[in-house]
Amino acid sequence: MTDAEPTPYSPPGQRASDATRPTSPAPGDAFDGDPPAEFLSAGQVARLVRLPGEVLVVDGHPRFHLPGCPHLVGREDEPVPVAEAVGLGFTPCAQCAAATTLLAEARPR
Repeated sequence: MTDAEPTPYSPPGQRASDATRPTSPAPGDAFDGDPPAEFLSAGQVARLVRLPGEVLVVDGHPRFHLPGCPHLVGREDEPVPVAEAVGLGFTPCAQCAAATTLLAEARPR
């Protein structure tokens, strides 16, 4: 036996490259330092995409945010219509409660 470092187990067969491995977290988990997503029902999503407002997105990050979200500090964000953000696959930030806030503000009073 030698003092060499043990080789980590690798299953037989073709190994997936880093580029083909899934990079998305499980629903509700954080994404590389991003806050977790809010959970929404299908009905809430349907209401959300009909809202006329805009949300803020950061290129390369999966969440949409409201102005003032702490996650946006020091990042270059851009405004996008809510329906477009959802259609592009962005999910609402749980830290600023983007969807919950927008849906609450849209309720008739």
